[in-house]
Amino acid sequence: MTDPVVQSAAEKDKGKFTRFFQDGDMDSIAELYTENCSVMAPGTDVKQGRKAVAQLMRTVKANGVSRVEVKSELKSLEGEYGYRIGRWTMFGEDGTVCDTGKSLAVMKKVDGAYKIHNEMLNSVETQTPTWFRES
Repeated sequence: MTDPVVQSAAEKDKGKFTRFFQDGDMDSIAELYTENCSVMAPGTDVKQGRKAVAQLMRTVKANGVSRVEVKSELKSLEGEYGYRIGRWTMFGEDGTVCDTGKSLAVMKKVDGAYKIHNEMLNSVETQTPTWFRES
């Protein structure tokens, strides 16, 4: 069972990723992750650490994605670790949906807050997604 205080804190953070991405603040996105995080995104090698996460998000933005929405569907945050299962949608400059996908994240408590420690993303819409690839 999820601690109601932890659940409330997680809901309060909802929307930060979307806002930071839209503002182009990839360093703030990286702060949502642990220092030694791993991210497995479609069409790219495993990214490790906050700097790699920030660069990955810069690449996504440079590849024409103007907005990302993230929705958590299920989460359990207890003790030192937890998990989050969710969906994401990417939008182009003209507002059309570029891609949708699912995510699974292992969350780790750091300094009293849960951060993304390991995350796996998959693409639903695109057979060979290119949003995460560096040119």
